[in-house]
Amino acid sequence: MLTMGILVAEAPSILNPYLFFALYIPGLAIYIVVYRLFFHPLAKIPGLKLATLTSLWYVYHVRQGRMSVFNRDLHKKYGPVVRISPNEVSFDSKEAFRAIYTGRDFIEKGDFYWALSNNPGRIDWRFRRDQGDAFAFSGELDMERYRSHRKNIGITYSASSLKKYSDRLDEVVERFVTKLKTQEGQILDLADWIHLAVVECLGAVTLDWSPGFIDDASDHGLLDKSIMHWREVTAFGSLQPLLLVAQKWPWLRPKIAKLLGVGIKLPANYVSFDSRTQAIIKERTAQFLSREKEVISLPHLDMLDELLQVTAKRADWKPHCAATMAGFNFLAGHETTTSAATSTLVSIFQDAEIEARVRPATSLALWRKVPAGHMLTLHVYELPPGTTVGVNAPALAREPGGVAGAGPHESHLVPAVVRGFDVEIVEAPEIESMRSFTYIAIQTGFKVRFKARASV
Repeated sequence: MLTMGILVAEAPSILNPYLFFALYIPGLAIYIVVYRLFFHPLAKIPGLKLATLTSLWYVYHVRQGRMSVFNRDLHKKYGPVVRISPNEVSFDSKEAFRAIYTGRDFIEKGDFYWALSNNPGRIDWRFRRDQGDAFAFSGELDMERYRSHRKNIGITYSASSLKKYSDRLDEVVERFVTKLKTQEGQILDLADWIHLAVVECLGAVTLDWSPGFIDDASDHGLLDKSIMHWREVTAFGSLQPLLLVAQKWPWLRPKIAKLLGVGIKLPANYVSFDSRTQAIIKERTAQFLSREKEVISLPHLDMLDELLQVTAKRADWKPHCAATMAGFNFLAGHETTTSAATSTLVSIFQDAEIEARVRPATSLALWRKVPAGHMLTLHVYELPPGTTVGVNAPALAREPGGVAGAGPHESHLVPAVVRGFDVEIVEAPEIESMRSFTYIAIQTGFKVRFKARASV
């Protein structure tokens, strides 16, 4: 009996916690791998096998900054439908464009947009989000609230409203052209110099303010820092579990970014730009509130004035919404406008076809989510509710209306440069060699000489 008791006591038991976890963890991993490879609803969709298991492989390519070329090559290899992560599918077809973007059924934004949000909301211990009532715009996933925001700011951002800033934009462009003439014969980086003018235009329109970039002939590292910023944002947006961790505990974000190889290393000449604009916006907003939201009869000085005065007319548009939106003009405006203006000028200088003159300002799909209770069928594949879907950006650009027309900054800046200068392209890198294509896509590395035309 004693011997039997000893044998029973020494026999391994599944209730032993060490043995349980030793069996459970690898068993769970094997189950997930087998399920995602063979039984997942997206299992039959073409793509790299590793993509069925993790998004880490995709983030590796984000690190390289070549997403426009990478996504193009993916579709060349696998066809119009590619599974790029366990629950994401990229398309490259007119059929997909119409199904995803032109109907109302797929209006819900994908979770990637949480990476863009200035308001990630409250994240509880189970990593569930509650956005609450705080203001967000590009990262707003509640489409009813997003439509309400667009309605509140619609007049401010309408083409007719923006015309009143034409004189101000002309003044900035004139200063830029004058500065370019002092650089005649010098080899300049096209994107860097266009960026100077773009930020000055945004400063003039939004805050009636100049950051001094044209006078300094430098953006003090802002564009370089922005390219690194969007690389980091793209990586976190592609890895939702890590994004949740980084947004719940912000102090972990730089550590995770460094681990992923997308950490931000500030340029040696970097001078903080965000702190300068935010200080101005904060002071101006406080002044507006001290006047108890008085609507002044004088002409609006800038877009911040307009946005603040909307708060006196619409109860759901608060002063902090106006302040955040003014800051968003810079956050979302300076890279996308630089991208559009630079690609337009490159194509003009290279005598490219008109259709190619504006490259998409993003290298990614504009991600959407298949809504609850709806099955999306595209290219014979059935995509269940919750699947993230989108169309590859270059394909989207080929669709009618896929690329927006020139904004007010480009419509003043680009013609002035073309009229005022003969331009020699000294160095024209291939797209494949550029490392500035993530969520924001900017053609970098073009070296040029400007020569003022005699008639100007």
